[in-house]
Amino acid sequence: LSFCVFILFKKIVCFENKVLVIIFAKMTDDSSDESNNGFDFFILNSMNEFLSSIYCGNTISQWLLAAVYLLGSIFVAKFFYWFISKFVKRLAEKTTTNLDDILIDMFEEPFVFGIVLVGGYLALSKLSLESGADNWISKIFTVLVTINVTWFIARTIIALMDNYLHPKMQEAEGEKDKYVFPIVRRLINIVVWGIGIVTALNNAGYDITAMIAGLGIGGLAL
Repeated sequence: LSFCVFILFKKIVCFENKVLVIIFAKMTDDSSDESNNGFDFFILNSMNEFLSSIYCGNTISQWLLAAVYLLGSIFVAKFFYWFISKFVKRLAEKTTTNLDDILIDMFEEPFVFGIVLVGGYLALSKLSLESGADNWISKIFTVLVTINVTWFIARTIIALMDNYLHPKMQEAEGEKDKYVFPIVRRLINIVVWGIGIVTALNNAGYDITAMIAGLGIGGLAL
């Protein structure tokens, strides 16, 4: 990848130098309209030739389009992050309940990360990849989306427990109730993440049942 970036940068510099030389020659030459048309044709032809150049299996226009999708998704993600922090959270603070504040705060980061994931996937879809790479990218994207949803669900459940269940258990007279909450909190977090990881791998096409069975047999053998 570093080699491709270096070659692309070198090509861009060469193209810019070539265009600057032609422009300087044009500025110092009193030519007719016919030569102006020829100059415009040369610029368009050079640009087309530059964008059609192939590096690492893709044209420069494909690399630029992929970069636009990726950078565009980052820009959109930052915009929504700013918008939620600046306006949505302020509106939630004016309500009498604390539930909407919790949900918005827990939704914010997974939502922004999801936008970047979609942008990265669209960027890669614009490139001509090696045989089998598309399948792997689709699996990785499916896993990351499922993990992102699991992240939102897990952090929401934990936040609701911390804000509603924990205060009530702290007020309980029994000493055991105060020590039960951290255990229950951790168990629920483990269960949610376990379900999320299993779902992610299953959606990616892996036979989780066979893997679990294999682990069980291996445990018995040990």
